Amino acid sequence: MSWLTPHERLLGMVLGPILWAVHFLFVYIFQAVGCSLGLHRHDVLGLNLVDAVLLAGSAVLMALVVAGAVRSLLAWRRYRPSAGHEALDAAEGAAGQRRAFMARVAFTLFLLSLLAMIWVTVPIVLLPDPCLA
Repeated sequence: MSWLTPHERLLGMVLGPILWAVHFLFVYIFQAVGCSLGLHRHDVLGLNLVDAVLLAGSAVLMALVVAGAVRSLLAWRRYRPSAGHEALDAAEGAAGQRRAFMARVAFTLFLLSLLAMIWVTVPIVLLPDPCLA
């Protein structure tokens, strides 16, 4: 993460909520369009087409969020201060603390985003027909 510019690090910090927003829009827009086009009448692998596409898209976006969470957790562990290892100078110590803080916030946001994505995906699995009205 140290090779990234400050703007790229900030993007990495808010990438989880951005992916959650993309997931949220994808689920609700595709369900509305799929139901209006009658895609729920076609079956794929034992699921109707709307549910299959929603679950596949959700799985891809959740995998991206999990990968981001793992990456930010590794960055957090790399930059957090550890016992017996002091920074070479005050500037390097402050930069390391800032990077550790940003990685910790990114990790937290990735986990919250994953929880929100699961919350939106559960009804896809539980409801038998996505187009009940």
